[in-house]
Amino acid sequence: MFSLVRGGPKILLIESNNIKELLDYLKRNSKFKECDFQFAYENSAENYTILCLTNEMKEVVKEENISHVLLAKTQPDILLCNIINDGKNNLISKSRLAPRIIVMRAIGDCGKILEEIQKDHRGHIGKFENILSEYNNKGNVITLSNDILSNNISLLNTYKKALYVEEEYYSLLRSLRTHALRYVNEGLGNQDWHELEIKIYDRYGEYRLQYDRLVRVIDNLELGVILGESWGKDYPRFLMSVEVYRLRLFTIHDPKYIKKVLLALEYLEDGTRTVDYDLYYNRKKIDWTDVLEDKSMARNKLSYKYRTSIFPNLEQEEAQKIHDIEKQILKTRR
Repeated sequence: MFSLVRGGPKILLIESNNIKELLDYLKRNSKFKECDFQFAYENSAENYTILCLTNEMKEVVKEENISHVLLAKTQPDILLCNIINDGKNNLISKSRLAPRIIVMRAIGDCGKILEEIQKDHRGHIGKFENILSEYNNKGNVITLSNDILSNNISLLNTYKKALYVEEEYYSLLRSLRTHALRYVNEGLGNQDWHELEIKIYDRYGEYRLQYDRLVRVIDNLELGVILGESWGKDYPRFLMSVEVYRLRLFTIHDPKYIKKVLLALEYLEDGTRTVDYDLYYNRKKIDWTDVLEDKSMARNKLSYKYRTSIFPNLEQEEAQKIHDIEKQILKTRR
């Protein structure tokens, strides 16, 4: 899956006349960790809540009006339900959600992408922190990231400017998802995407394992969209045919980068070569020598080089699943 839009953390503002008792309750009965805004923005994700406590809920709550910031992997409605069910609602005099955060994948010119979204939804472009400070009583903040959205996104590492839009959250999110590719293309200067063909060949016939491993990497690194797949024949030598499994990949990445990823997967960590992942662009094969930087480097050494640079970009849990598949593949070679 090539993810282009996702939600950000929720920010919940609570006014309390007894902040000390509320803090004691939160630390006893939930996983909230007290921190500052920088830590919260750096370590929050879509399924997190940033909780801000204040003595007075003004129309716009400035940072200096917030006495405590807490972060937890929970949702605001669950927190408020727990407070009510535990008979602690007397500790809250007022509450409201700050603007909802939407994170979009950006490639190329982020400024152009924001301007294109603004044409469709109006709103105000400004610094992310300033928008949250000035408009924290309504609306939505759209921020852009060059990072893969399947990973945790640090809000401190997103594009320096964001777009504030006063629209209903879910209709805005639906519209952004519908037009996300158009916005990305605007940042790319409307350059063409690449349609590639990947041919999988395993002489031991373990196509399911090889396929699963490849697709997990494509999904986790968000390399593109698989448009189709089928069985086929390849002819490595004259009058010799072998069975291959073919994938059509639609991607914004340079075909040579995709070849590096494929080459990284042809060899396991112990140097065992288990598969051929052949890549074709415009019916022309991209060979491993086309991504060779050092003419003296052997194919297995080049694979190891790319493997060590690509695998750290995988989510830890997903990387472990891929390693488990590779162990299964290795057993079939013995």
